[in-house]
Amino acid sequence: MVQENLTNDLKDAVYALLLSPDPRMRELGWLQADAQGMDLAPLVSTLKRMLQLGQFSCSVQEIRPMLDAILKTSAFRASKTHLSQIPEELAYFQHFKVLELDHNRIGELPDFLARYGQLQELSLTHNWLTKLPKWISHLSDLRSLWLKDNFIAALPSSICKLQQLETLSLSDNVLDRLPDELTRLSQLERLYLDGNKLKTLPATIGKLKQLKSLTLRNNVDIQLPESLASC
Repeated sequence: MVQENLTNDLKDAVYALLLSPDPRMRELGWLQADAQGMDLAPLVSTLKRMLQLGQFSCSVQEIRPMLDAILKTSAFRASKTHLSQIPEELAYFQHFKVLELDHNRIGELPDFLARYGQLQELSLTHNWLTKLPKWISHLSDLRSLWLKDNFIAALPSSICKLQQLETLSLSDNVLDRLPDELTRLSQLERLYLDGNKLKTLPATIGKLKQLKSLTLRNNVDIQLPESLASC
């Protein structure tokens, strides 16, 4: 797995791999870059893909500073890029704190995101998601989850284990209920639920003591629990 502290030898190996005039060199799956062999094919693919997505304005000839930039940056943004899935190459960059992939056609979250232990903000508004995986709870450092305008019908109870979550945006989905364990989100400050199919809320929602903003517009005939009076 590629880490932030990549050796200079490995960076040079990647540089040579991309710039080599010999096509056989560019097709190598690995190089003996340092004491241990490392599979560079996914990294090379990632770098090229990031160029295609407009993540960096530099050319392949400037791969060394680009690689440094990738390893130092804390955010990956690829909104409005017509993605139908999250690029699998991102599995090699688990140090990102922000993933912003709005206005695409992404239908599911790949399992490798479960290893994004440092992720603080995940934004997938205006996509084609129909559900969230149970492993969403593995994103233990997540502060903001933006999922407006998808097709999510239900939430896994595991989402309620995100103890650091402050913002949960679920407007314009097709939710008809929320997990009863929602009150375990002890740090939740903003909960956006406009434009769903909710008929009621968990009876204990008033226990969300940090909640400052709750929006419920365009949920026809929703009944509010008495506990909200203490919220």
